[in-house]
Amino acid sequence: MTPTWFKESLNHQPSAHFIDVSGAKIHYLSWFNPGKPGLLFVHGHAAHAHWWDFIAPGLATDYSIAAIDLSGSGDSDHRKLYSTEIFAEEIAAVIAAEGWDDVSLVAHSFGGVMARSTTFLYPGLIQTMVLVDSVVNGRARSAKAVEKPIRSPRRSRATQERIYKTISEGQRRFRLKPPQPCENAYIIDHISRHSLKETQKGYTFKLDRKLFAKLKASPNLPNGLKMVQAFMGTKGFVIGEDSHFFTGINTTNLETLQSLRPGKYLQVISGARHHVFLDKPQSFIRSLKTLLSSNPAV
Repeated sequence: MTPTWFKESLNHQPSAHFIDVSGAKIHYLSWFNPGKPGLLFVHGHAAHAHWWDFIAPGLATDYSIAAIDLSGSGDSDHRKLYSTEIFAEEIAAVIAAEGWDDVSLVAHSFGGVMARSTTFLYPGLIQTMVLVDSVVNGRARSAKAVEKPIRSPRRSRATQERIYKTISEGQRRFRLKPPQPCENAYIIDHISRHSLKETQKGYTFKLDRKLFAKLKASPNLPNGLKMVQAFMGTKGFVIGEDSHFFTGINTTNLETLQSLRPGKYLQVISGARHHVFLDKPQSFIRSLKTLLSSNPAV
């Protein structure tokens, strides 16, 4: 059963926008609230802006909100090559398009990598950054890294476009990446529907399946830990209590976050896995309110 709060959230429909960034049309959604500070949501890999449709309205009273489709995802264009630098440029372009001076970034997983890179490449642009179940590591980048795709594009079953006769058929094929169960079927139904597009042949997923194969290395950027440490704005973290990225053999990832932001500035959502806000959306909204309203810089 779809809860009332979720239905009411979706009634706060955002407006859609397209901007050109280095030759690609970038799509984003906005919940405009004049005079309020800006809040930009950045999705993870294989996700899109509509993953925030039921989160943004819970914060719309206090913020002017946008959610980006990074290139290769959602309704944004696909590119011949991707890079951390180009994703950061897209994030900065949405902020410029909205005309924000006071900006918070909330970014999930892969999006967290792009968010912290944006703070490094555009110092002073972002005032607050909240990383959601996004690993921050101190591993050194390889000195042999060069400006070429990390993996050579190959034609395989994983990268071939799959066509479905109906949107419901495509939705049945939808899977979270990385895989995990989610008890909130109404959320999966919503985000999976927005993950598909209609073509002359039928329905297919919007995601560029070759995105990682076309993702260039960025050897001139420091590692994630150095970027987060260098960020002079305010910062916080939200993780799932049962996220495999921060439990078991990966507890060192948790220790890193604890060293960066101890206490309430590291919010652990009980009963949530990696896709925190799909598992526990209302708890996630409460945690964001805590971090965004009382997160002093360190």
